[in-house]
Amino acid sequence: MANLGSILLAIVLTFSVLVLVTVVHELGHFLACLALKIPVNAVYIGMPRLPKFTLVIFGVPWTFSPYLFMGGVNVVDEAYDNADWWRKLIVALSGPFFSLAAGVLAALVFFGWDAGSAVSREFTGASLIASARLLSLQLNLSQLNGPLGLLLIITKLLLQSPFQGMLFCWILLNPALAIVNLLPLPALDGGQAISAVILGLVRRHQPRWFIPAQALERRIRTATLYLLLIFVVLLLVKDVLVTLWS
Repeated sequence: MANLGSILLAIVLTFSVLVLVTVVHELGHFLACLALKIPVNAVYIGMPRLPKFTLVIFGVPWTFSPYLFMGGVNVVDEAYDNADWWRKLIVALSGPFFSLAAGVLAALVFFGWDAGSAVSREFTGASLIASARLLSLQLNLSQLNGPLGLLLIITKLLLQSPFQGMLFCWILLNPALAIVNLLPLPALDGGQAISAVILGLVRRHQPRWFIPAQALERRIRTATLYLLLIFVVLLLVKDVLVTLWS
């Protein structure tokens, strides 16, 4: 039976690894914006609701909160709207690239080239299969873990072995975050990458359609974000009921 100190340490380490995974992902978007001269208003690590605290990094406020099922880089809309399509594409794909690279590099460093490559392929493949099943509606709520379920799983791993648990979570969660964000949903990076290319074509060939199409894309993206938040809340309710029942 784990003592209270071990449990508290596992909880702190759980939040730490989730924060770091989110930071790496948003750092990819943030650095891409800086490199491509797209102004950034703020970076959110977690949903920007109380309790929260803010750090200023490179002149941009980074807001941290415990609601780690959401993160994002808030860009200046006018500058982003007027950016070339390929700049938007790079910004959208930089987050998943950083996440995938972080997981793969950790596997290679700690397990060596052969074993690390095999571990990375297995974990990334598992994330691809799960995402494909989710997208094709082959998974239901009972087969998915929400925020609470994920916290409990990670905490149990860290209680058994803090260092190995953190390493396992890092190598697993980074590719998983990359793959999930590449799903072609408007609120996710994959959907924004697709919309960047489509709007680029519309802007080039049918300029009179560009502004209405851009406004429609923004509304669809916002609506999809709210739908995703509702989905996360449903998963959270399911996690609470399962935890209380067990």
